[in-house]
Amino acid sequence: MVQRVQKHQSNDTVSASNGLRVEMRRYRAGKLGPPELMPVHGTNYIAISHVWGPPETLSWQDIVGIDGQVYASAEKAKFLSERMSLVVGTDYFWMDILCIDQHDKAAKVAVTQDIPSIFRFAQRTIVIRESTGVRQCCASAVADCEHWFNHDSQAQRRFMDHFEKSHMGEDLLEGLFTRLWVLQEVLLSDNIQFVQCDYSGPKYIDPRYWIDESLLALPILPLGHLRNCLHGIAVSWENYGEVARDSEKVRLQFVQAFFGCTTASRARTSKTLPQFPTQSDFGGHST
Repeated sequence: MVQRVQKHQSNDTVSASNGLRVEMRRYRAGKLGPPELMPVHGTNYIAISHVWGPPETLSWQDIVGIDGQVYASAEKAKFLSERMSLVVGTDYFWMDILCIDQHDKAAKVAVTQDIPSIFRFAQRTIVIRESTGVRQCCASAVADCEHWFNHDSQAQRRFMDHFEKSHMGEDLLEGLFTRLWVLQEVLLSDNIQFVQCDYSGPKYIDPRYWIDESLLALPILPLGHLRNCLHGIAVSWENYGEVARDSEKVRLQFVQAFFGCTTASRARTSKTLPQFPTQSDFGGHST
């Protein structure tokens, strides 16, 4: 449910009205409580960003600690059952599959206009990464990201060498790199925490279910796609924040958080942020 009491415009294109309320939830004694209609202004809450996954992996799931079935993949259901309460603690949070009635098509459509505000005013955004993407072994191989943005970066070289030796032929697809709405949510967020679903072995996924048509101009090789998109998103995330004395340090923090599943923060921005990111925000080029 979404409720507006008063419409308020500002120079920020994603400013929420002071009266915007959305249904949030929180855990109590390890069990997920019912939805509560809460204001986005004045509520300390977490926004959850994720990719649903290929259609053939989705089904109605019974999840421990959550009343009613949830429409999700088995991998996401396992995360919600075993780790979600540990990640969000007892804070209020918003996650589409848990806060929007997935049987209600009208509700799912109606909330889309408020998602920018939900992520803009959250105290923290948690990005749930798929197990099929860059994993702990990749992070260990990269080791030190300090000079990631340098010309002929050794960190990038270590990543490329590891990929070619350990993951050649795999589709290391990341939702952050393949869905514009996830990019939107990331660019709107000043504090981002990356977490990842548990790895259960390599998967070979039909990319038709993952790649937005608008991104087809990006490199089609998985290695180039991952490297270039990570670089482009880190730069875009830093650019949309307030001007920093050491912008490269902010960008590196994003890359380190991505590989290490930790948190990256930037100064609160008053810049106009994109409701609809473009290919350039991925480090790609317009056609």
